[in-house]
Amino acid sequence: MELEQVQHLGGVLRARPLAASIFKIVTAAALLESGVDPGEEVCYHGGKHRLSPRQLQDDPRRDRRCMTLERAFGFSANVVFAKLADRVLSPALLRAQAERFYLNASIPF
Repeated sequence: MELEQVQHLGGVLRARPLAASIFKIVTAAALLESGVDPGEEVCYHGGKHRLSPRQLQDDPRRDRRCMTLERAFGFSANVVFAKLADRVLSPALLRAQAERFYLNASIPF
């Protein structure tokens, strides 16, 4: 099959922005390897899908919803991943995990 045909069959070779759902897999792996209990509850306000820096801070007055990492994975709750990553992971550790998933790298096949 020609390269042009492969590109036409779904754009698998074109660079596109990484979907947040894909990066949640990377983040979840890093969190689990760092010892986060998948049953640990994280309480939050807003930000289930969109985030702002202030949502990373615990706010007992506003954090009325709680969700485990396990449940957040199923519901794609960005705020739970963001709060846990902010607490537990360093940028270097998260970057290293992303590289293990071959993000931003050539896949060796």
